[in-house]
Amino acid sequence: MSSLSRIVQYTDRYLRIREIGDWENALNGLQIENAGRVTKIGAAVDISTRVLTAAAKQDVDLLLVHHGLFWPGLQTVTGAFHRQLKLALENRIAVYSAHLPLDVHPIVGNNAQLAATLGLRSTTPFLEEKGQLIGLKARTSVSRDELVRKLEKSLGGKIRAFKFGPKKTETTGHTFVEEIFAPVALHRLPNRPLTREVFTFGNSETLFFVRRWQRRKIDK
Repeated sequence: MSSLSRIVQYTDRYLRIREIGDWENALNGLQIENAGRVTKIGAAVDISTRVLTAAAKQDVDLLLVHHGLFWPGLQTVTGAFHRQLKLALENRIAVYSAHLPLDVHPIVGNNAQLAATLGLRSTTPFLEEKGQLIGLKARTSVSRDELVRKLEKSLGGKIRAFKFGPKKTETTGHTFVEEIFAPVALHRLPNRPLTREVFTFGNSETLFFVRRWQRRKIDK
């Protein structure tokens, strides 16, 4: 059995929770505490009634999530939000959320892990948001089709490729963000649980994004 407070202190430090800028409603760090003991840890991208129900059935008492309870902002404790709080509190499930601090971490972060999986070396940060650079880019000579194949293998599923620009790229950039902030005009696609997209441009550069467009009220 581990102490919740020790795990939280370590994770706050390791992910630099208090140093990384983020959207206000991310509310990174411990969002719900329990009695203070941790025997089993679970993880999910989004918190939901379904996730919390599964966590309770498996005796999880610390749930780590990328998108926490408070993304919709100030709200009444009714409907899905009420069910989620009730499940967490009645089953003594502590909830810890890490959004941009997890995206940008140089070792365990989403960007760093994807770069390593794709075999990209000598990456450098790019794409400023909330006071820090939240993406990574690297120079590599790879065909567009090969990059798509590598992404599909790494992400475990099909991706949507927008094949503008050259068939072979020299610079790739990638970021895990829920909104697109890029120096090109892009539009939102319809809401989907997970959208993986590759954009290639005419200057031998490829940008790829993993966008998580999900309906926030998924627990009706």
